[in-house]
Amino acid sequence: MCLDILRAMKRSPESLRAYFSFVQETKGSNKYLDAALERMEKTFLAKNLSNDVIESYARTLATQLALCLQASLLIRRFPAAVSDAFCSSRLGPDRGSIFGDLPMDIDIETLMKRLPF
Repeated sequence: MCLDILRAMKRSPESLRAYFSFVQETKGSNKYLDAALERMEKTFLAKNLSNDVIESYARTLATQLALCLQASLLIRRFPAAVSDAFCSSRLGPDRGSIFGDLPMDIDIETLMKRLPF
């Protein structure tokens, strides 16, 4: 799937531009998303990056594309407590590798109030 994403971007470079245009609409809403987008843009726009190098990091790049899109959608549709928790836990410096491993600065009380029980 990761290599398919890269092939699609090569076939239709406008798709990557459209992606960045869409997620950039939420720029300034979360510092972790902003930093992740800046890193990705530098990676994808680097002229000296060979196809072999990009392919060797395909999984990482596809993961970052997905996480940034998810963050952007959450910022657009959900309260800040929800999108901030996602961005911090998936894009922030204290992100864990285990699902549900949240950084200590998350507003857990607000998140728990959203649960349907």
